[in-house]
Amino acid sequence: MSDQPVSPEGEAFLHLGPSMNPVLQSLDSLTVVPYGDRVPPIEEAIPDDGAFELMLLLARRGLTDDVVAQARGLVEGDLDWQRFGDVASAHGTVLLVYPHVHQYLKGAMPRDVLRGIQSRYHLLRIHCEVRTAGLLRVLGALEAAGVDALTFKGPALATQAYGELGAREYNDVDILIHPEHIARADAALGDLGYRQDAWPWAADGLPGATLRALGKDLGYLGADERVPVDLHWRLTDPGLLAPPSLSAAWDRRAMLSVNGQDVATLNREDALLAAVTHGASHMWARLKWLCDVAELMRGDVALDWERILRDARATESMRSLHVATLLAHELLGARAPDGLIDEARADGVARGLALRVRLRLMSSADMPSEGELRAFRRASRATSTARSRDLLARLVQGALPTSRDWEFVALPSWLFGLYGLLRPVRLMRDAINARRE
Repeated sequence: MSDQPVSPEGEAFLHLGPSMNPVLQSLDSLTVVPYGDRVPPIEEAIPDDGAFELMLLLARRGLTDDVVAQARGLVEGDLDWQRFGDVASAHGTVLLVYPHVHQYLKGAMPRDVLRGIQSRYHLLRIHCEVRTAGLLRVLGALEAAGVDALTFKGPALATQAYGELGAREYNDVDILIHPEHIARADAALGDLGYRQDAWPWAADGLPGATLRALGKDLGYLGADERVPVDLHWRLTDPGLLAPPSLSAAWDRRAMLSVNGQDVATLNREDALLAAVTHGASHMWARLKWLCDVAELMRGDVALDWERILRDARATESMRSLHVATLLAHELLGARAPDGLIDEARADGVARGLALRVRLRLMSSADMPSEGELRAFRRASRATSTARSRDLLARLVQGALPTSRDWEFVALPSWLFGLYGLLRPVRLMRDAINARRE
């Protein structure tokens, strides 16, 4: 997607060109035009794809009679079952769709596809159990080290949004700590056999201060690499799509029972905004991230929408919430206040972005390119001030040393500031080596 022109009002949105089919051709024809042109209704632009539509119907915690009837109607036609299995796996929805297939559609699915999705389902359930046990072990070690910790996404979100640990696919566990506890948490994880290679310097002195100010997380792997841990002190990169206030999120934290153990997590309102922020930061490349939003919206516990809207406005995340609301409502049948849905539909930029996401979801589960992400994030910001702040934040973060800088030359921590001067030399060396290869 090209960089979009911006109208005098600072608004722009995605618009479909004349070519709409096949899906990849539709994606290539998307351009951005000034605010005011008509964004076509989604049904006018979306090609038929029974396998994808079936996944949308089944990728939810519970099915109504109407949804079951729609699903049975789809399988009576010429459905590409292999594509159904592929897209469910690619979009991380197997744990949601398989139980419904087994209950309502088992006889309609070819045996080879059924065996494949069934095997993946049981393997993912085992992964959930292993990673949940790993999370509880890490939380126990952090508590013993005097580190206040709050877990989000992963097992906590599975319990909070879906009602059970095995209903959501997750590849790692995420833990939020206070930035002043980074060194202590790093030592506690090291005692458990975890290591991290992205930041080779000690988490104190100038490197530690830089990390706390400009970074957001560190990734760790254990000796068996089965339970990766992401240690966060922010919910997203500084200056990017703004998450809930971190101090407020700590004050409002909720307690959940995970495998019989009480753990702290974000409350439902903050979890919803964090899910919106996370999905938007990745251009909603996986349907499972929209499923998180949809299930939090339709949960048994009523959400405090007044506070959600207030926090979204305060963090300049309203457009991201509009996009998420449109997608969760129109694709997954999620509930949201009528006023919010009407407001989202009236936001031409949000409607264009939602259309772009849906077309992309149908065509690929690959992660978007950096160019796509930059354009999407910029369009997700409603004001030029917010866009400028995001650009400045990315430039500053881009100057942070990386493990590749460390591999180029290992400087002691007191010479940490020289990496900014050495970076051009390292990049030049990398470019020369790439040409030789």
